[in-house]
Amino acid sequence: MNVKTWLKHNKDVKKADIVLATVLKHDPSWLVVHEDFAIDTEDQAKADAAIKNLKNGMPMGYVMGATEFYGNLIRLNRDVLIPRPETELVVDLALEATKKIDSRFPKILDIGTGSGCIAISLAKQLPKARVYATDISPEALDLAIFNANFNHASVRFLPPTDLMSDFNPNRGYDVVVANLPYVNREWDWLDKNLDYEPEIALFAEDDGLELIKELIDQIAERKIDKYLVLEADPCQHQKIIKYAKEKTLKHLKTNGFGLLFVTTERHV
Repeated sequence: MNVKTWLKHNKDVKKADIVLATVLKHDPSWLVVHEDFAIDTEDQAKADAAIKNLKNGMPMGYVMGATEFYGNLIRLNRDVLIPRPETELVVDLALEATKKIDSRFPKILDIGTGSGCIAISLAKQLPKARVYATDISPEALDLAIFNANFNHASVRFLPPTDLMSDFNPNRGYDVVVANLPYVNREWDWLDKNLDYEPEIALFAEDDGLELIKELIDQIAERKIDKYLVLEADPCQHQKIIKYAKEKTLKHLKTNGFGLLFVTTERHV
C-alpha cells in the first residue's frame, strides 16, 4: 500500500497524517509530495495499530509515545501525564520569577516532575541555573531522567519523595515549581480520555486542593524558599490565593493555569 491509499483509507481519522509521518520518520508535509511511496508491511502494521488506538480514544501522546513541549521532544508512557499547552505558561511564570532573583545561578526545584517536561524546559532556557526535580513515582523519575538525557538538559534528579517532607530544612530554593494533582473527581466536565492517564498524577482530595495546600504549608513552614509557581484549574485559583495568603505567601501573578507566589518576608 502506498501513502495516498493509506491516507484515503484513514481519511476520517483526525491526525492520521501525523501518525503515518511519525511512523515513517518524516514530517507530514513530506507525505504530500511522496503519495506514491510504498509503505512496507512493518510500518503499515505500526500505523494501523496506532490508528486503532486513536479510534478507541487513546490520547495522541500515548499513541505516538511522545509529544512536543516548549520546543523539546518529550517521550511518554502511561506512568506520566501528557504535558498540556497550559503548562507551558507555568514554565513562563517560573522563568519570570528567576528574573527577580539576584543570582546568576538560580536554584530551581520541580516537584511532581512527571515526564520532566517543566524541569527540562527550565534547564534548557536557563543553562546557568541549578535545576532539581523529583517525583513520588520511581517509574516517572526513570522516564524524566531519560527525557533529560535525550534533550541534553542539565537536571539533577532527587530520590522519590512526598512533596518537600524529606528536604533539608536549611537548604532553600529560589523558585519551587509544582504541577501537582489537582483534578476533582466530581467535576462534570472531565474528559473521558483521562482514563488513560495515571490517577496518582491527576486526582486529589479536598476539591483537588489537598496536595497544593500541603505544599503551601511546607513552603510557609520552611521560610527559606523564595518563589512558588503552581498549576491549577482557574476555578480553583481564588481558593488557592486565599489559602496561600493565610500562610504568608503573596500572590503576584496569574498566567492561564499558572499562579506565582512569593513569601511576604521576601516580597519585592
